[in-house]
Amino acid sequence: CISDGQTVLDGAYALGLGDDAPAVRPFFLDLTHDLAALILRKGEVGAWLEVADAGPTWLTPLQTAGYPYGQGPLIHTGYVAASEMPEEVDGALRTYVIFDMTVCPGQSGSPVVNRKGQLVSVAQIGFGQCSTMSGGVPFAPLRAFVVRALTLGQRELAARTAH
Repeated sequence: CISDGQTVLDGAYALGLGDDAPAVRPFFLDLTHDLAALILRKGEVGAWLEVADAGPTWLTPLQTAGYPYGQGPLIHTGYVAASEMPEEVDGALRTYVIFDMTVCPGQSGSPVVNRKGQLVSVAQIGFGQCSTMSGGVPFAPLRAFVVRALTLGQRELAARTAH
């Protein structure tokens, strides 16, 4: 599942904007943590989020913004309730950062940031429909994913400009 912060694309390989060339395509996936890095082929990229140097700890203040039920953006604030919590989801044991912020359908894939506006997680799951307890990708695998995606993206960009 790939989220652009507003639309979830199940099984997506490319998102087009009306012509033959896709505007966005995934180029690096982490299926364990349900993450995808996308290449934007058209348009402009806004400001990038800085990734924090360390993950959030208990009671770290957090914020997330998203488009619940296609409405928004809506900003939620909360705190870390547990920095690494195993949960069984769909028969698989996964580890999440647990926070006391609402994550409703449509907000999965939204960035979770600390007070400095630095990325510390990605919202993934609400425990119940619009529950006040939610979970996101743990910091260590998220940071590793971002570093790997940036490395691969720089290689692809270099290969394109060399031709």
